[in-house]
Amino acid sequence: MGKRYYIREFVFQIIPVAIGVFLGFLVSNWTESRKENERSKNLKESLIAELTENKALIKQVQKYHVMLRDTTRYFASNNKGITNPSFFKGVNLWSLTDSAYETSIQTGIINTLPLQEIQEINKAYTLQDRYNEFSTLVITGLMSIDIGGPNKEEKSKAARFLSITMTDVVIKERELIEQYNKLLRML
Repeated sequence: MGKRYYIREFVFQIIPVAIGVFLGFLVSNWTESRKENERSKNLKESLIAELTENKALIKQVQKYHVMLRDTTRYFASNNKGITNPSFFKGVNLWSLTDSAYETSIQTGIINTLPLQEIQEINKAYTLQDRYNEFSTLVITGLMSIDIGGPNKEEKSKAARFLSITMTDVVIKERELIEQYNKLLRML
C-alpha cells in the first residue's frame, strides 16, 4: 500500500501542474500570435498608405511627362531647337518614399507576411528605387545642358535628351502604377 499510494499521490499532484504549464504555454503562444497578427495588420496598413501616396504622386505628373515626351520628340525629330520652352515646367520627378518598407525590414515584421506578398512588395520597391535613381540621373544630365543659352545646338541636344529620358520615365511610371495596383489588390 505504501509504494502504490505514494506513486498515485505523486501522479495526481503532477497532472495539475503539467496541465497548468501546458495552459500557460498555450495562452502565451496565443497572445504572441495575436501580437504578430496585429503587427502584420499595421504593416499592411502602412504599406497601403505609402503605396497609395506614391501612386498618387506619379499619377499627378504622368500626363505632364507624356506631353513633355511628345513635345520634345517633335522638336528633336525636326532638328529644331526649343526656342522658347514655355511648355517646360521642369522635369517634375518625385522622390518616392519607402519608410514603411524600410521599417518593416529593420524590425523583421515583413517576415510575418506570406512569401508571395513579400515578393510582390520587394518587386514594387525595387521598381521604385530604380525610378528614384533614374530621376537623379535625369536631373544630373539636364543640368549639364544649357537650355536657356543662345546656342541652338544645346537646345536641340536638350530636346533629344528630354525626349529619350521622358520616354523612359513614362515607361517606368506605367510599370510602377501597374505593380502598385497589383500589390494594393493583394494586400
